[in-house]
Amino acid sequence: MFAFQRFIGLTYLMALFFYAYAIIPECFEQDEKNNSEKVVLSLPVSRKDIVVSRYLLVFITIIIGNITFFTLNFIGKYLPFSYESISVNSPLFAFVVFYIVLFYSICFPVMFKVGKHKARGLIFVLFFATFFGLPTLINAITGSSNELLSRILSFAIRSSNMQITVILLLLTGLVCITSLLVSLLFYKQREF
Repeated sequence: MFAFQRFIGLTYLMALFFYAYAIIPECFEQDEKNNSEKVVLSLPVSRKDIVVSRYLLVFITIIIGNITFFTLNFIGKYLPFSYESISVNSPLFAFVVFYIVLFYSICFPVMFKVGKHKARGLIFVLFFATFFGLPTLINAITGSSNELLSRILSFAIRSSNMQITVILLLLTGLVCITSLLVSLLFYKQREF
């Protein structure tokens, strides 16, 4: 967290993304390793409940990650070396939530279809695309003369923080619900 303090938005994004990446795939891994799904499915729990619980795990992880991030940020103010406190505005928060949900909305359907172990390659590629692809994408968008991108940037500049936050959170909901429905379809067809 302290290493990237000059890149405030990137620090916040990476801190929460690393945290989520450390927790969520490990839950799938442990369930697969211990054959937990077979045991859980023998209980009065539906497949729908299992899928929904994984998506709730993403949001719980984001909440706990934020609490941890802001606690460390608060403690950082009192450390004996120079540290600039990181402030997070609502559009940045909404973007980070959107980005993490988008990542897992791509990974979860594949994980529910073939299992975490077989989906490991996709997760690995997406994880590293976050580090190399996101900065490249941002540079491409800001340096592009594409009419659509220019309109989107123009809209974002004219919009208030609240409008951007609401739009990002609505997109997050749409992406999450779509992915949830696909995951439910795949998981219902999966055999153990």
